Amino acid sequence: MPGARLYDPRLDSTNGGSGPHRWNNPGTWEWSGNPAICDYNFRRGFYRNGQRLLGMGVPGTDLLTDHYVAAANICDETVTEGGSQPRYTCGVVVPDDAEWRTACESFRAAMAGEV
Repeated sequence: MPGARLYDPRLDSTNGGSGPHRWNNPGTWEWSGNPAICDYNFRRGFYRNGQRLLGMGVPGTDLLTDHYVAAANICDETVTEGGSQPRYTCGVVVPDDAEWRTACESFRAAMAGEV
């Protein structure tokens, strides 16, 4: 499984990146198992018809996007341990009744990160 379809600010030309991703248009998102991108999306929240279904609901202006971009770039660095692959990936299932802290800790652990 390739991860989840997630918004990546690195791929949004209207948000300092380069590409077609738009936060308000999930149809532009791509599959990702990047833990930094997973954490970013979980903190922003997942919505359908304006209703938050999962995640924290933090406005993008309250997140340090530059830090997420730097972390995502490190996660995507290619390593050759056992073949060519990204440095860090995650495969986390987050139930909608899980504590936010638990989900965020899982993403950070997947990239050897900290708050």
